[in-house]
Parts: sequence; structure tokens; C-alpha cells
Amino acid sequence: MLEPLLEPGMLYSPTKIIAAYPDARSFKYEDVSLSSKNGRKINGWFFKNDRSRKAILYLHGNSDNIGAPLTLYTVRTSYRLPANVFALDYQGYGKSEGSPSEENVYNDAEAAYAFLRKKGFAPRDIVVIGNSMGGAVATYLASKHEVGGLVLQRSFTSIAAMSVRKNPLYRFPLVWLRSKFDTLAMLKKVKAPILIVHSKQDDIVPHQMAMEIFKNCPGQKKLITIETGHHDDDIFSQEYIQSLKVMLEGK
Repeated sequence: MLEPLLEPGMLYSPTKIIAAYPDARSFKYEDVSLSSKNGRKINGWFFKNDRSRKAILYLHGNSDNIGAPLTLYTVRTSYRLPANVFALDYQGYGKSEGSPSEENVYNDAEAAYAFLRKKGFAPRDIVVIGNSMGGAVATYLASKHEVGGLVLQRSFTSIAAMSVRKNPLYRFPLVWLRSKFDTLAMLKKVKAPILIVHSKQDDIVPHQMAMEIFKNCPGQKKLITIETGHHDDDIFSQEYIQSLKVMLEGK
């Protein structure tokens, strides 16, 4: 069967080109190399902020990397909250070795979490932000480890649900997909506060999925709806920034 061979190209769009680097005059950052579970070296940037004892772990979407404009904008905004920030490239992205798969990106996130713990951050002081596909990766991490908060930007409910949306018949999911990225199922094990941010005009992941995620969130949760903006547009409204500050403060 050719279908499983086509799956990586359908789900991941890794780019090796780092389009931009942070301004070292404005941000202290460390170029980090970690080993994932399969031994592949993965790359990330750690932005140390002496004004904060909190950390944000940012997990990007399927077609970004740590040098993408959206990633750098998220880093700058998060740093100014203030917070320490760690942005990670999954296997196959940027300078990271290997190839992406659901198992690999989950293990990459585990390595990033372990890195922040070794840096001295307590679990309750780590907030995980996942954008698009990164939302499923962030949910996985929060379902396995204690975190101070989980933030889902433009996230989908599952790959099966997205395949229905992409399928011309709009009825039959691509059942041969091995990857699940089942955000709804993983949410059941998340004990941290959850913040969901989504635009009504998202042209890739429909806003309805954010509403479904919100409905299925256990415990403390909040949904912020942005009225305008497509999938890759700026999503940092003042309400979002303030809500992220509150989450970092543990209130």
C-alpha cells in the first residue's frame, strides 16, 4: 500500500532554512542541542529572562520552524510578559536531525520539557504553548507531565477530523492514517488550566474545532475568540496577553 508512504508528506512540511535569527542585542539566548529518545539531535533556542522564574515552552506548527516569523513573534511577546522562553524544532525541522513522525515529535517535546526541568524550573512554573499541530504535541506533553498551564493556538481536534475537512467528500476520514494527534482524547488526562485561542476567520482549522476542544476540556478553561485573522496571522490580542500573564502567575 502506498498510503502510509504518503502520510509524512501530507502531515509535515519541514523546512531546513532558518529565515531569521533573534536580535542578540535585545534577547539573551542560548542555541541548544538536545538528544531525543531515538538519539537524534534536536535544536532549540532558550531565551533567559532574569526578570522571571517562569518558563514558556513553545511548540510550533507543521510548516514552521524556530526561525519563522510567527515563532519569533511569539517568543518576543512571551519574553516581554516577562517569561523565560524555549522554542524547539522537531526532528527534520531547522537544524534538527531525523524526520518527523507523531512519536518523534512527542519525544522531542519530552526532551524540551526535561531541558527546562534541568534548568531549575518547577513543573508548575512551565506553561506550554502549542500552535496548530503543536497544540496536539503540547496536549500530549501536558497529559503526561505536570505543567502550570496549557495554551492551544489554532489547534485541531484530531487528524481524523482534519482529514474529513480536507477530503472532497467531507464525510470519510482517511482511515489508513497511522498518526492520530487526537487532542480531544489526550485532553482527558490534562490537569492544568487550559487556554484556547482561535480566530473566527481561520482558513485552515475551523473555529468550530476550538469550540469542541473547549467543550471537552476538564477543569479550569478559557476560550478567547479573535474576530479577524487567518491561520498564520497575529493572534496576540490584549485579552490573550493578559490571560497568559494570569496563567503564568498561577491565578
